[in-house]
Amino acid sequence: MNRTIKLEIDGGGVFSKYMLGIASATRANFEFQSLYFNVVDPRFLVNGVNPFNYVLKQQFDKNSVKRVADRLITYHSLNPIEMSYDFKLYKGIISKIQFTDELNSLLEDSIKRLNISKDTLGVHVRLTDMNTTHGSQYGIGTTKQYIETIRGLTPKHNIFVASDNNESLIKLKKEFGNKIASIDDCIRADAEDSYAISLWLDGNNFKQLWIEAFLDMLLLSKCGTIVCRTSNLSNTSILYADDDVNVIRLPPYRPAPLNLQRRMASVREIPIDCSNLTSEFCEKIGIKKEE
Repeated sequence: MNRTIKLEIDGGGVFSKYMLGIASATRANFEFQSLYFNVVDPRFLVNGVNPFNYVLKQQFDKNSVKRVADRLITYHSLNPIEMSYDFKLYKGIISKIQFTDELNSLLEDSIKRLNISKDTLGVHVRLTDMNTTHGSQYGIGTTKQYIETIRGLTPKHNIFVASDNNESLIKLKKEFGNKIASIDDCIRADAEDSYAISLWLDGNNFKQLWIEAFLDMLLLSKCGTIVCRTSNLSNTSILYADDDVNVIRLPPYRPAPLNLQRRMASVREIPIDCSNLTSEFCEKIGIKKEE
């Protein structure tokens, strides 16, 4: 068995990169002891540091087997990750990934301080460049949609909000008051229509951005219900959540063009070949292996 698989990860944002690594690791048929996620996207290499080292407890092995991460399935409301063929395989992959002691400590402290539990309603507000850059693919979302959805759920307990912008967070706090919990002093875009990717490309506070992004994701995963729209941060939080998590996806306020919706609906993932997986591993992650 190879000791370490080193995955060379290029395009996309933080969680597109993370999901790219997870999905690509399934191609190795679990013939490894550990994974090393390595960013090769030059935009994300500030001072030559692999940013996954800020959040993942991983050790580079010079004898590792290098693979290019090249398998990323697009999950969205028409193809939700929790209904995917590979969901349990992804669960198996993340069981082999560890977070840094710093991130685990922040997570534990934040769960206590924000009173996050299965009774908490988790809300991932994803607007900014998802609207301005990807609106033609996934439609346009608004803070008003989130407010109306939360009202309809009539939450009795607290509401944890992971937001990509401060404007939406202010509106939610104005509507729901002290029920809203969020990470203080988190680096966010100012407005709903900001070009948020610029926060990642200027190189300032790069480590803080990565840690806060993963902390938001993990806190969402601890909530009993997750309200979200298309986003790989949301997809990853669903992956880390308990199996009984309730996922509520917001339809776009202004939908994507019909031809794109049809195209997206027709792009269904192809299950990977499980014939080389051991029976013991299949049993561990709940997959029935055909003999």
